[in-house]
Amino acid sequence: MAEESRFLRSLLNRTDVLILDTETTGYTEKSEIVEIAIIDTTGAVRLNELVLPQQARVPAKAVEIHGLSKPKLRALGARPWPEVHEEVCNLISGCERLIVYNLEFDIRMLEQTAARYGLLFPPTGQAADCLMKAYAELRRVPTDWGRGYKWHKLQDALQFEGGKVLQTHRALDDCRMVLELLRLMANRIDRVLDGPNSGKGGGGVGLPWRDHPHHSLGVAEHLLR
Repeated sequence: MAEESRFLRSLLNRTDVLILDTETTGYTEKSEIVEIAIIDTTGAVRLNELVLPQQARVPAKAVEIHGLSKPKLRALGARPWPEVHEEVCNLISGCERLIVYNLEFDIRMLEQTAARYGLLFPPTGQAADCLMKAYAELRRVPTDWGRGYKWHKLQDALQFEGGKVLQTHRALDDCRMVLELLRLMANRIDRVLDGPNSGKGGGGVGLPWRDHPHHSLGVAEHLLR
């Protein structure tokens, strides 16, 4: 467990480790990004952009979550994806590590939004990590069907760990919550290591990157956030 704690802490306070989040028009194969934010693990904002979708309107269910209707996006000066694509790709390609809460979903949204304009989104490879799956392995709540561990919504995970929950459902605030959860996960492991069972294996808490190439946090499947 000391190895996991060191690994988590090695990701913090770095300008080359990035956290990404998106807000979208939905969860389907036709959905698009309407907002994207990227911060580094010092907390500095590297990108915070509204994106004007091709779709005629943003579905009401999505607007209920993040408040970004197409008229509002226009009024706020949102730009179409091709105008932000290169900056997003350069940031991701140039970082040492990319951390996302529900990695598979956000990468899929990046790929299919880019594809609408005939653009390619670069593969993230071994440097892309999913904090959702890592947290599930740390917290170890069994699934109802008895295999693996439950994936938690970001707000629920942060609240359980005693962090500050931001209810805006906006990309930048979600990035900030992911960074706080990352810090809290490291603290949780340290508490186990310092506890009364620290000499007996630390209570059995394990994290999924131990057996993964390049110490990746793992890739989670789709979870509606």
